[in-house]
Amino acid sequence: MQTPDKSPSAPQPTAHTPTLRADNISFAYAATLALSNVSFAPRAGEILAIVGPNGSGKSTLLGVLLGALKPTNGTVYLKDKPLAAYPPDAIARAIAYVPQRPTVAFGFTVEEVVLMGRWPHRGSSGASGLLGLPGPDDAAAVTHALAACDITHLAHRRFRELSGGEQQRACLARALAQQSPIMLLDEPMNALDLRHQLQLSHLLQTLASGGSAIVLVTHDLRLAASLAQQIALMDRGKLKAVGTPSQVLTPQVLEPIYGVKVQQSPAGLTFALPPII
Repeated sequence: MQTPDKSPSAPQPTAHTPTLRADNISFAYAATLALSNVSFAPRAGEILAIVGPNGSGKSTLLGVLLGALKPTNGTVYLKDKPLAAYPPDAIARAIAYVPQRPTVAFGFTVEEVVLMGRWPHRGSSGASGLLGLPGPDDAAAVTHALAACDITHLAHRRFRELSGGEQQRACLARALAQQSPIMLLDEPMNALDLRHQLQLSHLLQTLASGGSAIVLVTHDLRLAASLAQQIALMDRGKLKAVGTPSQVLTPQVLEPIYGVKVQQSPAGLTFALPPII
């Protein structure tokens, strides 16, 4: 028997429709304005890359989209309701998050960390769910996530014993086990070697092609160009441009913001410092 859930359930997106929408979002840390009137809407079935210089508000924007930070002005909508109207478990069923710097308290194993991603689904697997114990669906999701992130062999290792790249993959697996239709990732490639960067790129493309909405913060403009269908360019807390890679990643758009010379060629973008007189 299943316990009925009277809380709002996570909305299930239709491919290529907005699933998460920021409407004139502003946010300040004390007296420092970090975001100013930011509006955009990631779409199901696509990867949206958020790019911009250091301190432009990219990570803060993810925090607001996740509900971890409350905007000082504006509203984040999940489907057709304000994000703040949903309880935490409903938000977690809709949105998974991969932080830039993985941290896990206590001596959890990798398998236990990945199993944490099943928390929003507790109570949904028959008798075991009613008792708060992992059920068959949870075990299957964890097994799949470990394999997809190439860490099955690390399942019984302590998270704190892993390298930075291995910890990052464990956090990716936790988000994948969450099975949320929206995934927010903050610089997920930073600690990964080349092989695992390629694996993650393929994984994100597969998730998007299956209908997920992927929002990816990255400093790597070449990665954004090759991976994303939409790019949001941030600078000093403001959204300067949103569009396809060919619309946003141009010399006219990038040079004033990054202060570098940008050239486009069939081989891709190249960058150089301006001449010093």
